[in-house]
Amino acid sequence: MNRSRQRSLAVIAAVGLVGALAACSSSGGSPDAGASSAPTGSDVNVWTTYPANVNSDQIGAGVKAGVRAINADGGLAGHNVVVKECKSDLTPQGEIACFQQAVDDPDAVALISPLVITAGDDTDAIIEEAGLPAINSNPDTPAALKGAMQFPLGQNLYDQPGCAVLGGDAVGAKSITLAVSETPNAQEQAADAAALVEARGVTTETLTFPVSTTDISPYVQQAIDTDADLIMPAAPPQLMGAWITAQGRSGYEGAMCVSDGLAPYQVLAGLGPDISDIYLTGSFPEVTWDYPLLDEFNKQAQAEVDAGDALASPAPENNPNLVFRGWLGAYALAQAAENLSGDELTKEALVEALNSTTVTFGPEGDAPMPPIDFSVPNPNPDMPRQFNTGVILKKWNPETVTIDPVGDGLPVPGDEL
Repeated sequence: MNRSRQRSLAVIAAVGLVGALAACSSSGGSPDAGASSAPTGSDVNVWTTYPANVNSDQIGAGVKAGVRAINADGGLAGHNVVVKECKSDLTPQGEIACFQQAVDDPDAVALISPLVITAGDDTDAIIEEAGLPAINSNPDTPAALKGAMQFPLGQNLYDQPGCAVLGGDAVGAKSITLAVSETPNAQEQAADAAALVEARGVTTETLTFPVSTTDISPYVQQAIDTDADLIMPAAPPQLMGAWITAQGRSGYEGAMCVSDGLAPYQVLAGLGPDISDIYLTGSFPEVTWDYPLLDEFNKQAQAEVDAGDALASPAPENNPNLVFRGWLGAYALAQAAENLSGDELTKEALVEALNSTTVTFGPEGDAPMPPIDFSVPNPNPDMPRQFNTGVILKKWNPETVTIDPVGDGLPVPGDEL
C-alpha cells in the first residue's frame, strides 16, 4: 500500500492553588440518541490535562472524540464515561494542581493523554500515591518513566537523537548544530544526540538559550552563522513557530529537523512553496496517511465535530496530530477495558487490566506502529515504562502542503539509532 497517498486536507499543590493555577471543565459523556447500545451503568470520569497557553485544546477534543465512540458502543464495561478537563498555566504548580484535581475525584478511573511539560516527576508522584493510571502519558523526564501508573504509547526522549541520525542521514550531513534551551532535560537529550552522530564522524555544535526568552531571533541567527548542514532547534512551544519561520525565510541553505510536536501545520504552510528540507520526527504517523487506524480516527473525530466540537476537526490547519494524540489515549482505554476481570470499573481494576493489555494499532501488516505490550517493561532500568522507542522520520512537502513519510514511514526503534 502506498503510504504517501494523502487524503484531502481538511511537591503536592495546596488546595488553594487549584482554582488559581488550573481551570477545570467537564464534557458530554452521554452518548448520541442514535447510539447502537447505550451504557447502562453509572457514570465514571476520565481526566485529561494540558497547558492552556500552548494551543493544546485539541488534545481534549481528541479525548472527547474517542470517549464519544466508547459511549456509543455501550460505554466502558457498561459505564457511561464523562471527560473532565483541567488546563494548567504551564508552570510546575499549575500542572501539579491539575493532577491533584484528578486524583481527588472519587469517580476518576484514569487520566487520558495528559500533557506534562514542566513537572513530570512531581505529577508522577501524585498518581503513584493515588493509584490513578495515566494512559498515553508523556512524562517529561526519564525519572517519571519508572512509575507503575504510567502507560505511555509514544516517546519524547528519542526525537532529537532521531533528528540527528535519521535526519542527518537523509541530507548527508557532515555538521549539525543543536539549539536547545538551558533546561537539564533538553541538555541531556542534545548531548545524547550529539554523541550518536559524533561517533559516526559528524561534527556538532550545541547552542543554548534561556527557556524564559521572549525573542528567539538572536539565537536563530547564531545557529545559521554556524553554517551547519543541519540545524536542530528545540525551543519552548510558544517560540518554536517563530524559530521555524525565521530560519525558513532566512535564505539558509541547510536543512532543519524538529520534533513534530513543535512544528504547527499553519507555520509550515505559511512558509510558502520555496521552502524545502524541513524534516520532522515523532512517535506517531500523520493523520492523513493511509492506514485503517487513521480511517477510524478521522471518522470519530468528524463525529465529534458534527456534535459541535470544532476543535476535534481532522483538518490540517487544526493541528490534528494533537487531536490524534488525545484520541489515542481513549483508543487504548477501550482496548484495556476488554481485559477487565468483571463488570466493576474502578481505577484499581483498570490498572490490573492495563497491565495485561497489548494495544494494537490496526491489522497485522497494515498498522503504522507495532503493538505495545504494557506487560513487558523496557529492559533499560532507567525507564522501564518506556514501552515505545520508535522514531518516525517525516518531511514537509511545500508543493502538496503535506507532511510525508520518508522511506516506508515506519518507526525506527531508538536502540537502532
